[in-house]
Amino acid sequence: MRLLFPLILYANLWAQNASIQGTVINVTDQQPLPGVHVRLVNVGMNSMIVYGAVSDRAGHFSMASVPPGAYVPNPELRGFVPSPEKDSRIPIPTNVEVKAGQQITDLKIEMVRHVVLAGRVLDDSGDPVPYVAVQITNEKGQMIPLRLFGSNQTMTNELGEFRMVGPPGKYFLKAAPGRYAGNQQTDIRTDGSSAPAYSTTFFPNAASADRASMVEISAGEDKHNLDIRLNRQQSLTVSGMVTGIPPNSGAPMVYLQFADDGKNFYSRNSVFADGQGRFSFTKLQAGAYRLTASLSGPVKLVSQVQETQLDRIDATNIDLALTPGVELNGTLEFPGDATPTRRAVRLSPAGSQFTGVSAPSPVVTDDRGGFHFAGVPPHSFTVNVEPMPEDAYIKTVLLDGVDIKGPLDLAHGRIFTLKVVAGRGAGMIKGTIRDSQGQVIVGHAMLVFLTPDPKTVKRENMTTAKPDGTYEIKGIRPGKYRLFALDALKQFNVTGIEGFQPFAEKAPEIEIKEGANLSQDLTPVEKEPAK
Repeated sequence: MRLLFPLILYANLWAQNASIQGTVINVTDQQPLPGVHVRLVNVGMNSMIVYGAVSDRAGHFSMASVPPGAYVPNPELRGFVPSPEKDSRIPIPTNVEVKAGQQITDLKIEMVRHVVLAGRVLDDSGDPVPYVAVQITNEKGQMIPLRLFGSNQTMTNELGEFRMVGPPGKYFLKAAPGRYAGNQQTDIRTDGSSAPAYSTTFFPNAASADRASMVEISAGEDKHNLDIRLNRQQSLTVSGMVTGIPPNSGAPMVYLQFADDGKNFYSRNSVFADGQGRFSFTKLQAGAYRLTASLSGPVKLVSQVQETQLDRIDATNIDLALTPGVELNGTLEFPGDATPTRRAVRLSPAGSQFTGVSAPSPVVTDDRGGFHFAGVPPHSFTVNVEPMPEDAYIKTVLLDGVDIKGPLDLAHGRIFTLKVVAGRGAGMIKGTIRDSQGQVIVGHAMLVFLTPDPKTVKRENMTTAKPDGTYEIKGIRPGKYRLFALDALKQFNVTGIEGFQPFAEKAPEIEIKEGANLSQDLTPVEKEPAK
């Protein structure tokens, strides 16, 4: 009997799997395509699972024993690419929905002859510029993918040439010279000035997408004359002083982050300050910048994060004052605990995921619930406690006796007293993700959001549904929330966590009371709400 049970279980699992048959066609002439390596990629189970087959002379292919779930077709054939989904802002094919035990016999996968976008990146003298990133963008200058998997940009070679392959469509081309781009080392003139550096340029010679020429290209077409002549932009400078450097210490490191949209800081450069604490970043383009400084030693010194906006004028008076950091003397209270349990208190930088601030190591409470942080950067932080019982939540956070409703602002002090009080009776909510017909959606990359503030959606407001289509959120602080679900594979056009804000603002409001145990099924939002 011990042997029979696993065999029965295995047979039941096998019976739940689906079979898929279909045909690959050329969408242009509707003719079958032989020799296509058909791959169905499932990215909804916290891993990437690929099922493959090769089409025959009639374009026919078949797959057996495919588990239920959502799959992205990724067919491969030399000279062809997947045909984009209609009305999609990003060229990816339609998802394949596979249900338990389903026998799909008529799956049609459409491909189209690829297009070639090729040209050169040239300087203002007409000479080629190597090592420049060339990207495909939308009308806002945001990069969009030419394919679902793999790199979505290319670099010019030593001759300044670039070549990109993708589906037919309408595109903007953007050349983004970086620090390694050729010809970026400008000569110093006799009057001490230097020539402006090359800046981001849209085809053929525009400073922004709204002034650029759109490239429209049909299936099978090659365009090899898409030369982009780089613009020069008066280079800007961020400079200043690092103060508070102890005598006979090393040079502090200054970090710089950049955001061309003012919100998403994605790059990080660094320089050492000189012996007097002076630092300078040159050849910068317009945009938002974030700076911080640190100095390693027996006591690590850190500065507050400073932000500046560059337009046409240099920022030359940035003051980065080093301090030993902030001290937090704290207590953690858990009601109902006869003996305090040792728990870890964690501080996480608030705001964007790229803050330039290092999170301090978590500290463990003592037998009386006390804890101490030293050397905390003067920044804003959120407080978390681990582990938390299922029925517990952080009820109040008192900073120097004041109830803090949001992040801790540690930017303007040196020593604080922190009191964290946990509450019992946390709420929980669970449910199932269903389609518009009420059927459970399994094997999908479903995101579930529960956010108290629809205008500020954070990563901690998001969880992932299980492969069986269920979700569960525990330890919820009593209050009012917005609850909604999204299919991650259908929201590739959402950029950054703030991109989910429109969905939160349109989601219905629910109230979770103390000790509530709610059940709420969700239907994923299909389209981004109109703004």
